[in-house]
Amino acid sequence: MEILDRQGDYQIAQEGFWAVLLDAEGNVLIPAGKHYRTISHVENGVAIGYVDGKYGLIDLQGNHIGEFKYGYIEPCGEGYYRVEMGARKNVLRRDGTEVLKVWFNDVYNVEKGFFIIGNTIRKTAEHPTLYPRGLAYVNGDILFPPMFNRLRWLDDVKREAFYAEKDKKPYLITLVGGIIDPEKSSFKKDNEDDSFVEWDGPKNSICEGCIFSNQIGPNA
Repeated sequence: MEILDRQGDYQIAQEGFWAVLLDAEGNVLIPAGKHYRTISHVENGVAIGYVDGKYGLIDLQGNHIGEFKYGYIEPCGEGYYRVEMGARKNVLRRDGTEVLKVWFNDVYNVEKGFFIIGNTIRKTAEHPTLYPRGLAYVNGDILFPPMFNRLRWLDDVKREAFYAEKDKKPYLITLVGGIIDPEKSSFKKDNEDDSFVEWDGPKNSICEGCIFSNQIGPNA
Protein backbone atom coordinates (compact mmCIF):
# COMPACT_ATOMS: atom_id res chain seq x y z
CA MET A 1 0.00 0.00 0.00
CA GLU A 2 1.38 3.39 -1.03
CA ILE A 3 0.42 6.65 0.69
CA LEU A 4 -0.46 9.19 -2.01
CA ASP A 5 -1.72 12.17 -0.05
CA ARG A 6 -2.53 13.48 3.42
CA GLN A 7 -5.59 15.64 3.90
CA GLY A 8 -6.07 16.91 7.43
CA ASP A 9 -6.56 13.90 9.72
CA TYR A 10 -6.78 11.46 6.81
CA GLN A 11 -4.46 9.65 4.46
CA ILE A 12 -5.25 8.55 0.92
CA ALA A 13 -3.42 5.47 -0.28
CA GLN A 14 -3.40 3.13 -3.25
CA GLU A 15 -3.58 -0.64 -3.06
CA GLY A 16 -3.32 -2.21 -6.49
CA PHE A 17 -5.77 -0.37 -8.73
CA TRP A 18 -7.91 0.92 -5.87
CA ALA A 19 -7.93 3.91 -3.54
CA VAL A 20 -7.92 3.43 0.25
CA LEU A 21 -8.79 5.96 2.95
CA LEU A 22 -6.94 5.78 6.27
CA ASP A 23 -7.17 7.83 9.44
CA ALA A 24 -4.14 9.62 10.90
CA GLU A 25 -3.06 6.47 12.77
CA GLY A 26 -3.22 4.32 9.65
CA ASN A 27 -6.50 2.55 10.39
CA VAL A 28 -8.40 1.67 7.21
CA LEU A 29 -11.70 3.52 6.85
CA ILE A 30 -12.48 2.79 3.21
CA PRO A 31 -10.80 -0.42 2.01
CA ALA A 32 -9.68 -1.29 -1.50
CA GLY A 33 -12.63 -3.67 -1.66
CA LYS A 34 -14.95 -0.68 -2.20
CA HIS A 35 -13.30 -0.39 -5.63
CA TYR A 36 -12.92 3.37 -5.78
CA ARG A 37 -10.35 4.40 -8.35
CA THR A 38 -9.81 7.71 -6.54
CA ILE A 39 -10.83 9.33 -3.25
CA SER A 40 -10.24 13.06 -2.79
CA HIS A 41 -11.18 16.26 -0.94
CA VAL A 42 -11.92 14.66 2.43
CA GLU A 43 -13.62 17.24 4.65
CA ASN A 44 -16.17 17.18 7.46
CA GLY A 45 -17.09 13.56 6.97
CA VAL A 46 -17.57 13.77 3.21
CA ALA A 47 -15.24 12.91 0.33
CA ILE A 48 -15.37 12.71 -3.45
CA GLY A 49 -15.20 9.23 -4.93
CA TYR A 50 -14.67 7.99 -8.49
CA VAL A 51 -15.87 4.58 -9.61
CA ASP A 52 -17.06 3.03 -12.88
CA GLY A 53 -16.31 6.23 -14.76
CA LYS A 54 -18.50 8.47 -12.57
CA TYR A 55 -17.98 10.82 -9.65
CA GLY A 56 -20.11 11.20 -6.53
CA LEU A 57 -19.97 11.99 -2.82
CA ILE A 58 -19.19 9.35 -0.20
CA ASP A 59 -19.07 9.17 3.56
CA LEU A 60 -16.02 7.97 5.48
CA GLN A 61 -17.19 4.35 5.28
CA GLY A 62 -17.35 4.52 1.50
CA ASN A 63 -21.15 4.67 1.23
CA HIS A 64 -22.64 6.72 -1.58
CA ILE A 65 -24.24 10.07 -0.71
CA GLY A 66 -26.75 10.73 -3.46
CA GLU A 67 -26.26 9.53 -7.02
CA PHE A 68 -23.00 8.59 -8.72
CA LYS A 69 -23.61 10.07 -12.15
CA TYR A 70 -21.34 13.07 -12.60
CA GLY A 71 -18.54 13.61 -15.08
CA TYR A 72 -16.63 15.66 -12.50
CA ILE A 73 -16.99 17.09 -8.98
CA GLU A 74 -14.93 19.70 -7.17
CA PRO A 75 -15.45 21.85 -4.04
CA CYS A 76 -16.77 25.33 -4.84
CA GLY A 77 -16.89 26.96 -1.41
CA GLU A 78 -18.86 26.96 1.85
CA GLY A 79 -19.29 23.18 1.86
CA TYR A 80 -20.83 22.98 -1.63
CA TYR A 81 -19.60 21.17 -4.74
CA ARG A 82 -19.64 22.06 -8.42
CA VAL A 83 -20.77 19.09 -10.53
CA GLU A 84 -20.62 18.52 -14.27
CA MET A 85 -22.67 16.43 -16.67
CA GLY A 86 -21.38 16.97 -20.19
CA ALA A 87 -21.21 20.71 -20.83
CA ARG A 88 -23.69 21.53 -18.05
CA LYS A 89 -22.95 22.39 -14.42
CA ASN A 90 -24.84 22.54 -11.13
CA VAL A 91 -24.14 22.91 -7.41
CA LEU A 92 -24.37 19.93 -5.07
CA ARG A 93 -25.10 19.99 -1.35
CA ARG A 94 -23.26 17.80 1.14
CA ASP A 95 -26.29 15.52 1.37
CA GLY A 96 -26.03 14.77 -2.36
CA THR A 97 -28.98 16.88 -3.50
CA GLU A 98 -28.68 19.28 -6.41
CA VAL A 99 -29.26 22.97 -5.70
CA LEU A 100 -30.60 24.05 -9.11
CA LYS A 101 -33.40 22.52 -11.16
CA VAL A 102 -31.86 24.04 -14.30
CA TRP A 103 -28.28 23.31 -15.36
CA PHE A 104 -25.96 25.96 -16.81
CA ASN A 105 -22.74 26.09 -18.83
CA ASP A 106 -20.97 27.92 -16.00
CA VAL A 107 -21.35 27.87 -12.22
CA TYR A 108 -18.95 29.90 -10.09
CA ASN A 109 -17.88 29.59 -6.46
CA VAL A 110 -20.34 29.97 -3.59
CA GLU A 111 -19.71 33.05 -1.43
CA LYS A 112 -22.14 34.23 1.25
CA GLY A 113 -24.61 31.73 -0.18
CA PHE A 114 -24.64 33.37 -3.63
CA PHE A 115 -23.10 32.09 -6.84
CA ILE A 116 -22.92 33.39 -10.39
CA ILE A 117 -24.38 31.26 -13.19
CA GLY A 118 -23.90 31.60 -16.92
CA ASN A 119 -24.53 30.19 -20.37
CA THR A 120 -22.66 30.26 -23.65
CA ILE A 121 -24.57 31.38 -26.72
CA ARG A 122 -22.60 30.42 -29.81
CA LYS A 123 -21.97 33.04 -32.44
CA THR A 124 -24.26 33.41 -35.41
CA ALA A 125 -24.38 35.68 -38.42
CA GLU A 126 -26.21 38.20 -36.23
CA HIS A 127 -24.00 38.19 -33.10
CA PRO A 128 -20.65 36.99 -31.75
CA THR A 129 -20.37 34.34 -29.02
CA LEU A 130 -22.17 35.65 -25.92
CA TYR A 131 -21.61 34.76 -22.26
CA PRO A 132 -24.63 36.06 -20.30
CA ARG A 133 -24.40 35.86 -16.51
CA GLY A 134 -27.02 35.57 -13.76
CA LEU A 135 -27.20 35.08 -10.02
CA ALA A 136 -28.47 32.21 -7.85
CA TYR A 137 -28.70 31.36 -4.15
CA VAL A 138 -28.00 28.07 -2.36
CA ASN A 139 -31.67 27.53 -1.51
CA GLY A 140 -32.18 26.91 -5.24
CA ASP A 141 -33.62 30.29 -6.21
CA ILE A 142 -32.41 31.81 -9.47
CA LEU A 143 -32.39 35.46 -8.45
CA PHE A 144 -31.54 36.70 -11.94
CA PRO A 145 -31.42 34.44 -15.01
CA PRO A 146 -28.38 34.82 -17.30
CA MET A 147 -29.20 38.32 -18.57
CA PHE A 148 -26.16 40.48 -17.79
CA ASN A 149 -23.17 40.97 -20.07
CA ARG A 150 -20.96 41.19 -16.97
CA LEU A 151 -21.53 40.20 -13.35
CA ARG A 152 -19.04 40.13 -10.50
CA TRP A 153 -18.63 41.04 -6.85
CA LEU A 154 -18.34 44.80 -6.45
CA ASP A 155 -15.15 44.37 -4.39
CA ASP A 156 -12.88 41.48 -3.48
CA VAL A 157 -12.91 42.06 0.28
CA LYS A 158 -16.25 43.09 1.78
CA ARG A 159 -18.46 41.20 -0.69
CA GLU A 160 -21.41 43.51 0.05
CA ALA A 161 -22.93 43.83 -3.44
CA PHE A 162 -22.59 42.76 -7.07
CA TYR A 163 -21.67 44.93 -10.02
CA ALA A 164 -23.53 44.09 -13.26
CA GLU A 165 -23.66 45.43 -16.80
CA LYS A 166 -26.27 44.99 -19.49
CA ASP A 167 -25.88 46.69 -22.85
CA LYS A 168 -23.03 48.73 -21.34
CA LYS A 169 -25.28 50.13 -18.59
CA PRO A 170 -24.12 49.60 -14.97
CA TYR A 171 -26.24 48.20 -12.13
CA LEU A 172 -25.66 47.27 -8.51
CA ILE A 173 -27.33 44.23 -6.91
CA THR A 174 -27.50 44.22 -3.12
CA LEU A 175 -27.50 41.10 -0.95
CA VAL A 176 -31.01 41.89 0.33
CA GLY A 177 -32.69 41.91 -3.04
CA GLY A 178 -32.31 45.45 -4.33
CA ILE A 179 -31.23 46.39 -7.82
CA ILE A 180 -29.84 49.89 -8.23
CA ASP A 181 -29.62 51.82 -11.48
CA PRO A 182 -27.17 54.71 -11.03
CA GLU A 183 -27.96 56.20 -14.44
CA LYS A 184 -31.68 56.60 -13.65
CA SER A 185 -31.14 57.76 -10.07
CA SER A 186 -30.18 60.98 -8.43
CA PHE A 187 -26.51 60.82 -7.57
CA LYS A 188 -24.74 62.98 -5.06
CA LYS A 189 -21.75 63.06 -2.80
CA ASP A 190 -22.46 63.32 0.91
CA ASN A 191 -19.43 63.15 3.20
CA GLU A 192 -17.65 61.13 0.53
CA ASP A 193 -20.39 58.45 0.56
CA ASP A 194 -22.16 57.71 -2.72
CA SER A 195 -25.97 57.78 -2.44
CA PHE A 196 -28.15 56.04 -5.00
CA VAL A 197 -31.92 55.76 -5.35
CA GLU A 198 -33.08 52.22 -6.03
CA TRP A 199 -34.85 51.18 -9.20
CA ASP A 200 -38.58 51.79 -8.82
CA GLY A 201 -40.28 49.14 -10.93
CA PRO A 202 -39.76 46.01 -13.00
CA LYS A 203 -41.95 46.88 -15.99
CA ASN A 204 -39.78 47.09 -19.11
CA SER A 205 -36.78 47.21 -16.80
CA ILE A 206 -33.70 45.19 -16.08
CA CYS A 207 -35.51 43.32 -13.32
CA GLU A 208 -38.59 42.27 -15.27
CA GLY A 209 -39.11 38.56 -14.70
CA CYS A 210 -36.56 38.20 -11.92
CA ILE A 211 -37.39 36.82 -8.49
CA PHE A 212 -37.30 40.30 -6.93
CA SER A 213 -39.97 41.73 -9.24
CA ASN A 214 -42.86 41.34 -6.80
CA GLN A 215 -40.90 43.26 -4.18
CA ILE A 216 -40.54 46.37 -6.34
CA GLY A 217 -43.47 48.73 -6.73
CA PRO A 218 -44.74 50.17 -10.04
CA ASN A 219 -43.07 53.21 -11.55
CA ALA A 220 -44.12 56.46 -9.99
